[in-house]
Amino acid sequence: EINLLGNNLDSIVSPQISGISELERLFLSNNSLEGPIPSSLGQLTHLTHLYFSSNDMSGTIPPSIGNLPLQWLVLHHNTNLGGCYHSNLSNLWNTLNVNSSTNSNISDFTALGDWEDFVNCHANMCPCGITNKWNGGNGDWTDAAKWNQGHVPLICENVMIDLPGVIVTVPAGVDYPVKNITLKNGARLNISLTAKLNPQGVIPTDCNN
Repeated sequence: EINLLGNNLDSIVSPQISGISELERLFLSNNSLEGPIPSSLGQLTHLTHLYFSSNDMSGTIPPSIGNLPLQWLVLHHNTNLGGCYHSNLSNLWNTLNVNSSTNSNISDFTALGDWEDFVNCHANMCPCGITNKWNGGNGDWTDAAKWNQGHVPLICENVMIDLPGVIVTVPAGVDYPVKNITLKNGARLNISLTAKLNPQGVIPTDCNN
């Protein structure tokens, strides 16, 4: 077991940690750790407890984490941790303790989609890097028929709105992360005061709030 909870650590997590082959529990919450979760953690085939909450981790959850016999995965309060849930992570549905497999432990205060939605309906699963392009006229962001992927943008998709002068309205109540939003050719994005898109990238300055 490695327990360094609240030790003011402020570096990255070294990929070489995978060399501790018999490690069962890793507690690194409540520090200032940065950078990605090492994919090499997937080599720790005895790891049952992985705690990274309340740090400054970024990137996404490596697919290799799904290879582990984890009973507890705690990642909340890493605001730069995002991306999509890889299908390999669905293996954790069968290993995580029911009290661990919750938004409050995994996705709250991150840029990830709701973990419980991932578990219950396979939400927020997609090939990372896909661009979902608006292909309708003026309209409502939530109208799936106006997106070329046939659905409202998912957390891991890039969003492109480039039809000349088109206005896309994000209605009240919309509140979920998106990856990046690009506006071109005078296209505009009108976001209702109570709506939130929380892009991980940058919305160009010519969009309207």
